[in-house]
Formats: sequence, structure tokens, C-alpha cells
Amino acid sequence: MTEIDFYILQDNTLAARDHFACRLAEKALHTGRQIVIRVNSQEHPDSMSDYLWSFKPESFVPHTIASESKPSVAGIVIDWQGHTEAYHDVIINLQQDVPKEFSRFNKLSEIVVQDKALLATTRESYQYYRDRGYPLKSHKL
Repeated sequence: MTEIDFYILQDNTLAARDHFACRLAEKALHTGRQIVIRVNSQEHPDSMSDYLWSFKPESFVPHTIASESKPSVAGIVIDWQGHTEAYHDVIINLQQDVPKEFSRFNKLSEIVVQDKALLATTRESYQYYRDRGYPLKSHKL
């Protein structure tokens, strides 16, 4: 059964959420895991890719952007459309909706920021997972 972690940030910006997603992905990659970062829109993969290159000057975080035409073999893949059938380990969800294929992953990470609109959708996601019996953990940061 998928383990689900909610990381609760005190910040209210999407930039803080993206920065934390990079840190989380880097940490998971260094433990040998494969990671999907599920982003919101067609524009978000490029900005997330740029962020993975620059969020820490001393870091090298190898990644790729998912594509229907080329299967990915990178440790981290950024995706917004669900072209990650080969991945089953970790998904970091930056979308507002519950990823429809989340249950095939070993671990799902939801990053919570203190934005009113995002808090409402995060609460709905939390309730969705809880009502279906998934093990939930919350981490206040």
C-alpha cells in the first residue's frame, strides 16, 4: 500500500513548495530511489528543471522531463501528463488533484504551503487518502 507523507511548510509561496520538492527529490535520489515530480501545467516542467539545476549551487541533480515519445531512464523525471508508466517508487505531487495512478507508487509526497486555495485542495486530498485507508504521516517543518 502506498505510504503518503504530507510535508507542511510555514511558507505560503509556490516557490517555497518547488524548492522543498527539489530538496526532497535530491534526498530520495541519494538513497537510490526513482522519483516522479508531478507538476501542474505544460509550462511548469521547464521551470522545475531550471530550479533543479540552480536551487543549490553545490548540487548536481540529474533529471529529465517526461515525454510520450521517449521513455525516461533518469532517477528523477518531471511530468505533468502521466507519461511515467515505468516508475513505481516515489511521486512528489505538485498538482492540486490526487494523481490518478498514485496507488502504483511505493511512496507519495504532498507538499503543503499556507496559501488558502491550496490548503483547501490539500485538505480534500488528505481526506480522500484517509477515507480509503492509506497510511498518512504529517511532517511540520
